[in-house]
Amino acid sequence: MRRGLLRAPRPWLLPGLLCAALACSAAAQPAAAPRGAASGIAFRSEGELGAGLGRAVGALVLVLGLGLGAVHLLRRRMRAAGPGPLRRVRVVERQRASPRTTLLLVEFDGRTVLVGEHGGALVVLARGAGAPQSPPAEEAAA
Repeated sequence: MRRGLLRAPRPWLLPGLLCAALACSAAAQPAAAPRGAASGIAFRSEGELGAGLGRAVGALVLVLGLGLGAVHLLRRRMRAAGPGPLRRVRVVERQRASPRTTLLLVEFDGRTVLVGEHGGALVVLARGAGAPQSPPAEEAAA
């Protein structure tokens, strides 16, 4: 039996992404001041600001790379799975006749059928080319 297109992700994927996100956020946070330091507002020098910005940009690049890699793998997996199962029923055309009435041209196993829908009820109105012609139930009873 064939599995669905989207299987459950690898069990290590989510914990790995969480660890990477935590590592990036920990790297972006400044180190705590030692206990003996003054309690006033410490201003950062130009070099410290550049290093923090570099960490933030690095974390952004890492997250974007992981996201693009995941999208790439998902596309490859969907392509490798091939097309889905062949459909036997196809709505060829849909036309609104009124707000509550719709005409549907349906193709089923090579046969074409015109179906009317009104208020949730479906009625076969006509059978097209390739459809075996059978008398309606009212004519068969008469």
